[in-house]
Amino acid sequence: MFLLTICLSPAGFSQSAEFIQAEAMKKMSWWIGEWKGMATTRLAQGRIDSVSMHESIKSNLGGSILVIEGIGHRMKNNMVTDEIVHHAFGVLSYDDKAGMYRWQAWRIPYGVYSEYAPEVFENEFRWGMDVPQGKMHYNAKLESNGEWLETGEFSRDGQTWLGFFEMRLLKEN
Repeated sequence: MFLLTICLSPAGFSQSAEFIQAEAMKKMSWWIGEWKGMATTRLAQGRIDSVSMHESIKSNLGGSILVIEGIGHRMKNNMVTDEIVHHAFGVLSYDDKAGMYRWQAWRIPYGVYSEYAPEVFENEFRWGMDVPQGKMHYNAKLESNGEWLETGEFSRDGQTWLGFFEMRLLKEN
């Protein structure tokens, strides 16, 4: 009778929220680690801004969230400077009740906070946003050579997209 009661209880039919969240986050396990490389952004008048990037991604809370910190230093004359031009912190999680991923990010300069409902696939992560001038979207994925490739595109009308950002990072051992 005790076994029957356990099997028929709600706990017997469902898995814990922590288990569901951790299982969903396994799609992004490739992201965990220390990454370094370069990011380039196309600016107005055809200028290119190059940044030396370091991204640190850690699994936390039993695998149910990923914590991401990215720091970018200005590049001048092919040398990394002490000037930090990008500092971001993010949390990627899976909301088991809503059945969706959540991406919360904070960035300086400008003290920007953003929250998105990204698309998460095996070895790939996509998110987008509306901006005053149009729309932007980003795609981060693990390439077959082990490189993290992230691209960003902009559109004024949501139809025609222009690439403006590319980041290529390698995982440190």
